Amino acid sequence: MLSIEDALKKTLGRDSAYDLRIEGSQSYPEPPPLPGELVQGVLRFGHKMVLAGPPDSGKTSLMIYLGLAVSQGKPWIGLATQPAHVLYVNLELDSTSFVHRVHQVAKAVGFSPCDKRFHFINHRGGNLDPSKFALELRKQLVEAKLAGIDFKLVIVDPIYKLVGMGGADESSNLRASRLISGLGMIAEIGDIAIASTIDVPNSHPRYQVSHEVENGNGQLARDADSLLTLWPLERHETGFRLKGQMREFEAFKPMSLSFTYPFFIQAPELDRVPIVGSIDTLETAEEINAEISVWKVWDTLNTTVAVSLEDLAKAMGVTSFEARQKVLQAGPNPNNPSKKLRLAAGNKVKEEE
Repeated sequence: MLSIEDALKKTLGRDSAYDLRIEGSQSYPEPPPLPGELVQGVLRFGHKMVLAGPPDSGKTSLMIYLGLAVSQGKPWIGLATQPAHVLYVNLELDSTSFVHRVHQVAKAVGFSPCDKRFHFINHRGGNLDPSKFALELRKQLVEAKLAGIDFKLVIVDPIYKLVGMGGADESSNLRASRLISGLGMIAEIGDIAIASTIDVPNSHPRYQVSHEVENGNGQLARDADSLLTLWPLERHETGFRLKGQMREFEAFKPMSLSFTYPFFIQAPELDRVPIVGSIDTLETAEEINAEISVWKVWDTLNTTVAVSLEDLAKAMGVTSFEARQKVLQAGPNPNNPSKKLRLAAGNKVKEEE
């Protein structure tokens, strides 16, 4: 049996650029167990999470809160976590300011700012090469694992230092592709979850980061298993609604938050305050999560043929990811219970008996 050191060296020394293996379905008479939940209902071990929001909206404080919560096995915004070693890669704040922020957030939530499972890297500077960054980070994680520190969560904040500020350019897409590949190789070291932050400009139409097909931010958002977004609220400069799009979990219940430096507090009194740009000024947080019934929109299309998921998403005013989730979760047509929606080949949506 290989030692952990030899096994890691073997993994790192692969000659092939791809690990393609054909498997037979007969090997799985029962599905294998899913990875455990590092953050309840949001993030599994070995999976990826992205937090998107406007600049200076408090994303770093929310991520430090996540890192401290996981390192101490305490709830994060009310969600249970599994205690694990956390590595916070700070690419924006100077080292002294980062340590101060950690202490400020810890004090605000009643956590210890000095925990043996909370570690960080401070690397403030210009844009970094994503391939070299991922390779060096992987090396550091392997060396830590050999030394007995088994990291299970890596937080990279902010991601624009690795993919640029976005924009419709090939460079941004290429850098994002390289980063996605590099982070995937990091995850295989030992079921390491990756969480990162993305800046989305306030002027972005409908605030849909995963619609940014032109640039690297969109690639990273679509690659994530969980995408959390801070949506600004009307007439409240510090008010946000945290919404989630999950690939493997039920819909994330929207949460109204108020940011007062250095931290967010839950603010249910803002549940009836609309998101900037929304139509119904009296919609609640739960109504916003549903936003538009997929059946209501489908019926307005008045079609018997398949519709592309992208066209359905545009008609609903949501992302393709959100539209897909709504189709999967939709029950029978309220006006005709014998009819159901299903996803068809070619990323199409069909109505059938």
